[in-house]
Amino acid sequence: MAGLFEKLRALFMGRSKMLGIPLVFSVTPAAAVLPSDQNLLYRILANLIGNAMKVSSNGGQVDIEVARVGDRAQLRVLDRGRGVPNA
Repeated sequence: MAGLFEKLRALFMGRSKMLGIPLVFSVTPAAAVLPSDQNLLYRILANLIGNAMKVSSNGGQVDIEVARVGDRAQLRVLDRGRGVPNA
């Protein structure tokens, strides 16, 4: 996971600085050892992080969390944007 997060950090570094929206990565040690398709995770997380940055305002923050739940990984990308209105 560390290598994956470094790639994502490098991808979004310029936009993060320009918009004033820090990216905070958090991985539980147990989740770091789960087997995964790193290319697929990169594409998914890049999409989710990009969306989160679009809706975040200056001074906001985007959290990327990976935790182990049983024999699976739980990925979360959290922003402090407006959210989706109820229909």
